[in-house]
Amino acid sequence: MAKANSPCKGCERRYQGCHGQCEDYQTWKAAWDAERNERHKEKEKETMLGDYYVESVRRTVRKIGGQR
Repeated sequence: MAKANSPCKGCERRYQGCHGQCEDYQTWKAAWDAERNERHKEKEKETMLGDYYVESVRRTVRKIGGQR
């Protein structure tokens, strides 16, 4: 879902500040937020795995470097 696909684009009933009362927008926003939260969770998992990998490599290098 792209941010540009919001129901506001081309809406004939649109006026300044209508987001608070527009049911179409609120439905779309809830779906958008859910998708965004899911993407953030996935990215957090990837970051955690990447951090673990980097730290394990550092530990290995320290072990090898200390045995010389």
